[in-house]
Amino acid sequence: MKAQFDEFTRRATALLNEPGILEKRPAWQIVKAGAISLAPVAENAVTQLEPEIALIFLLASTFTGSKRDSLLKSLFGAAMNRLPSDNFIRLMSKFSQAELKDNLLPFVYESGPRGSIACFVAARLKVTLATEAFQYFLSARAWSPTDLMNLSLLVKPEEASALCSHLEKFVPANDSKVLRDNINEFRYAVQNHLAHEPMLPELADGETSPPPSAPARAGETMRPPQPAPVTAKPLAPISQSTPSVSAPIQTNRAEAAGKPNLSQKIPETLPTEVPAEKSEGPGRPNQSQPQSQAQAKPKSESLDVALHIPESIRRLLLPVGLTMLFLTLGIIYSTWYFSDPEVMTSTTPATAGRAPSQWVDAVSQRPVTARYLAADKDFRMGELFLTRDKFAEALKLFEDALAAEPAHLQALVRSGYCRMQLGDNKKAAEIFRRALSADAGLSSVNLYLGRIHLAANDNAAAEKHFRAEFKLSADLTSGMELANFLNRAGKQNEAMELIAELQEKHPGKMLVLAPTGSENKTERGGDQP
Repeated sequence: MKAQFDEFTRRATALLNEPGILEKRPAWQIVKAGAISLAPVAENAVTQLEPEIALIFLLASTFTGSKRDSLLKSLFGAAMNRLPSDNFIRLMSKFSQAELKDNLLPFVYESGPRGSIACFVAARLKVTLATEAFQYFLSARAWSPTDLMNLSLLVKPEEASALCSHLEKFVPANDSKVLRDNINEFRYAVQNHLAHEPMLPELADGETSPPPSAPARAGETMRPPQPAPVTAKPLAPISQSTPSVSAPIQTNRAEAAGKPNLSQKIPETLPTEVPAEKSEGPGRPNQSQPQSQAQAKPKSESLDVALHIPESIRRLLLPVGLTMLFLTLGIIYSTWYFSDPEVMTSTTPATAGRAPSQWVDAVSQRPVTARYLAADKDFRMGELFLTRDKFAEALKLFEDALAAEPAHLQALVRSGYCRMQLGDNKKAAEIFRRALSADAGLSSVNLYLGRIHLAANDNAAAEKHFRAEFKLSADLTSGMELANFLNRAGKQNEAMELIAELQEKHPGKMLVLAPTGSENKTERGGDQP
């Protein structure tokens, strides 16, 4: 059987080296005849041959139906353990979309490297899926951002909107936080077309192969990958008195017959010692033994000779050095541990000389916990949607953040702002009051409440919140909001005094009051949501 596999490998390699379309190359008919001869041992062929050669075998064979699917699935299962080469992916494109969906996509469900590689290969082959299939794929396992990018390439462009709507309805009905994160990140990638080309999966060391290059064009020659050059370690220097002796290179029998031997492994390093029997000749003494003994001389012995260190002293160097090292570390630790707390407090305020018991976020001054990190992830994603005025999508992410961490005040304020923009002023006012009860110094909250009360014609409450906001921030936005309100309320003198005060603080701007009875369209320096 091994002889048959070697012969078919030689023919398939010759086929890959020929130019032109695969099925029209001169060696194609010879390969088809070889595939027919291997039909009785097809199961062994797809697992024991190299992946590219096994694909050639399946393409050239006459198997159909369930037999062909079974062999193809076995081949994919063996090949998905490592990132396939470009030639392998080009040969896979010869199979139909139906065959790829039935035999390749089941591996996408698997967690770990096999699932990531299968998803990457499917993206390279431009396999497309029905809308309903993505719900099951996202529920099957935990997905990395790279895998989600590759999975988004399996969506038909014309079905992207319908898919996002379907997943949006599916999210609230699921209790799994991991699944909701997967779906939200996948929807964001699909909606914004983040992935344009397949991304290499993030695999552990030893599971990756060189990055694949761009796919070959139609009719372009597909050649097997060339082995990387072997770097030999330098030989030990040989003195001039020792004659140079080289061993003859043994030629493989298969190479002498003109047949490539693919099973032969290339040694990683060249031999650093010449065998004695190869260097001996008629009438020549064996000089390899003195050379080996000279090379085997310990480096430490030559170092002692150079430094003139006696043997007794050299034996004491290591224990004495280790003892001094441990003593030094002990002194440093004792100095730190038993140091005066008052001295350390005076030199480093807010620090007792030791690591803090918990980390605190620099902006919000809140302890960094697992719940905080989960909520902050949804909050930051909601901020992205908010910058694009997608208030409904942003509101859902802010509410997810509050579900993970109810004390996340930034998410609470943002959820109220989204509801105000969507027209739900009653619910927005409740949220803003809850935020002020937790922290009366929150910025912009009084401003939002003032606008809500003004829209409801409650001028007394609106003035109260406008004045509270200007007292807290004293910025141009809140000042202009208060001045325009006072002008509309008939307090023109107070409004003009406030305008003059703001103009003095902001000389680079020309500030005027809005006409009475019109909406506040006055310039607002840095009005932000």
